[in-house]
Amino acid sequence: MAIDDNEFMSFADDFEKKEAARNSNRGTGGFTREYETLKWTGLEPNKMKIVRVLGGVPNSPNADAFTARLVQVGWIKGDNGKSFRCVLPLRDTDAGKDHILWRVIARVNEVTYINRKRVYVNETKHKDIFDLVNYNGLPETDPKRKFDKGWEGRHVIVMNVIDREQMDWHRENKHTMLLSRNIGRSADGTREYPEEGIPVYGFFNVIATTLFKHYGNWEGYDIGITRLGTTQQPYRLINASVYAANGIPELAPEMVPFVSLDKTLTDEERSWARYDLGKIYGPTTYTKIYNNLQVAFRRIDATLGTQFTKELEFEVEKEKAERAARQQTEPQTTTSAPAPAAYSAPVTASVAATPAAAPTRTRAPATPATTTTVKLTADKIAALKGWSQLSETQQAMITDVTLDKSGKPVDIKFDTDEGVLGCPQCRVPAPESYTVCPSCGLDFNAGA
Repeated sequence: MAIDDNEFMSFADDFEKKEAARNSNRGTGGFTREYETLKWTGLEPNKMKIVRVLGGVPNSPNADAFTARLVQVGWIKGDNGKSFRCVLPLRDTDAGKDHILWRVIARVNEVTYINRKRVYVNETKHKDIFDLVNYNGLPETDPKRKFDKGWEGRHVIVMNVIDREQMDWHRENKHTMLLSRNIGRSADGTREYPEEGIPVYGFFNVIATTLFKHYGNWEGYDIGITRLGTTQQPYRLINASVYAANGIPELAPEMVPFVSLDKTLTDEERSWARYDLGKIYGPTTYTKIYNNLQVAFRRIDATLGTQFTKELEFEVEKEKAERAARQQTEPQTTTSAPAPAAYSAPVTASVAATPAAAPTRTRAPATPATTTTVKLTADKIAALKGWSQLSETQQAMITDVTLDKSGKPVDIKFDTDEGVLGCPQCRVPAPESYTVCPSCGLDFNAGA
């Protein structure tokens, strides 16, 4: 379906009106690490990056799963002291307003006024749980506390892009990249640690009120993005195609050769696979939250006299019942192709040669399934080096294994609602609750 410039301009008008309303109502108060199979491109301080963003209006009701979206994502320190990735529905959506984690965060951050000064009730009264929820328990002396976002995580925009300086990669892999605020690297430079997306503050408003308002559909021009790193103006964004066509000096001469003046994507660019953001950034299940935070929930309930643990357990039981219902209606064995990973097309071998390293993550114990019937043939079981280290429940979750000509696993299909992560060693996917890679036997928590 064609994307109309008017959609973007209308979005910009609506955005400005909402911003004006928020500003008028605002008082005086103040205002990654990802799957190994994802390819991120990062911004660098004070250096312009030229990208073409793909897709329609972000978060549009009519948008497909590959269109840019605003998401709330973070890493929460679990009961075992290790962090797990958590995606929350946006707070101002219907799903977000009722979500238990948002309500826990609001309750712990209860506000009162003393001598007309706004203060957090529990910051001093119950400092332990206040710091747990807001800073993942980091003490005030820890320098990481300044940047830790606690249970709330970060509000970011994620988008499929074409990086004009890495066109060889795009053509070889026939795939888009995802845009990151920053990519950290290991001391030897061999491993990458990308931050997920770009923080919304100081970035999304510029896109909406400058680019969308004046130029419409962002698929029709390259964007020049400079990360400034200042609080008042974190980013500078320009229509690089217009600047290049008109010789405007703000676009450095050395960047001009990278800019495309085409107002539409080429047939080749349009054919490239895009990451399925709907799948990658689907909300974390209540089961995963319970597996990682049940002790923390009980601690908060005991301190504040709340009943959040019971509510969470109720949601977990609902998820179990829904899984059981699906299992009753779906075949227990299948010969269909393996489920796709968290992107829209396979990444070629050249990606595997330079993988982005995964963060340290927690693989919590799996919630028992409703059946422990193994669905695999003997040859497929024999190909899984980690099979004997899995529990019976985890073994039963594996419904199919795809082997290459040599008999080596290249993909695994699971009967689960959990998120699926690629193994940092063999890159074959496994549910987040697994502590061992079923394909190669790697212990995910070793040395974590």
